[in-house]
Amino acid sequence: MVWICLICEINCRQELHLLDNEISFNEAMIEERDQGLREIEEQIGEANEIFKDLAVLVHDQGIVIGSKIIIVQNRNIYSLLLFATKFSYSFCLYRFRHSGR
Repeated sequence: MVWICLICEINCRQELHLLDNEISFNEAMIEERDQGLREIEEQIGEANEIFKDLAVLVHDQGIVIGSKIIIVQNRNIYSLLLFATKFSYSFCLYRFRHSGR
């Protein structure tokens, strides 16, 4: 009976060690993904600044642009805004799910 208890205890310790390793790995993955999300967030902010600067440049210099180029730019801006909206939602959802609540 004592041997069975010792074997069970050894098995439990091994399982706990494996679970600790898995938790450490998952925490590292979460941190890595969180860092990646912060970098993407920063890049979106930089892209936003570029679009603002471009808008000021076009407005201040009174540049006349052909309608086809404007349509392409509008589609690009729409795509960027759509991406930013989806990213913001995903980022908030990710933070909420991993906030320990």
